[in-house]
Amino acid sequence: MNVPTEKDLLDIFVHDYWPLLETRIRHIFLDEEMASVKSEMVKQIRKGINVMNIKELDKILDNHKLWLRTNGEEGERANLIDANLIDANLRGANLERANLRGANLRGANLERANLRGANLIDANLIDANLRDANLIDANLRGANLIDADLDFSAFPLWCGGLDVNIDDKQATQFLYHLVRNVQFSKNTSKEMKKLCKIKSIIKKANEFHRVDECGRISTSLEK
Repeated sequence: MNVPTEKDLLDIFVHDYWPLLETRIRHIFLDEEMASVKSEMVKQIRKGINVMNIKELDKILDNHKLWLRTNGEEGERANLIDANLIDANLRGANLERANLRGANLRGANLERANLRGANLIDANLIDANLRDANLIDANLRGANLIDADLDFSAFPLWCGGLDVNIDDKQATQFLYHLVRNVQFSKNTSKEMKKLCKIKSIIKKANEFHRVDECGRISTSLEK
């Protein structure tokens, strides 16, 4: 019988128990007056979790850039399977075709990051900043995007964009874009337009967090 090492136990905590624990903390401190207490508690817990060394990460990213630039002849594809990248600053990073399967990217800054074709299966992207990120061809199956910022990102519209854990805010964002485009297009069928005329759907779509900027969808759509 193999006795688990300290690293093994830490990995189990980070990938299996920590997400549940932080979610529980989130529910306990719903009161806005306790928000700062919750935030500080989360920070203290995170301090005890060993994230990937910055120098190690930079080396992996540099080798990945070389791998991309030389079409695989030099360098090495970024292998970040199950990597602990909590709160990592990856703003603008080129992670095209990187392997991030199962990576813990909770709270990571991925603004403007190039994640085209990246493997993000089962990745933890809770609270991640994916604003302006390129997710074209990325595989997000099983990934957790709860509370992630997807504004201005290129969400993958293929099989890799299915079975993703999204929240109500993101669902409303997708719904708004669907209804609005069906309403505008002259090429959508009467059947599709009829579905998008359902008042309850339009009402929900108009809860989109950028509706004031983009405009409310009318409930009296043209026939």
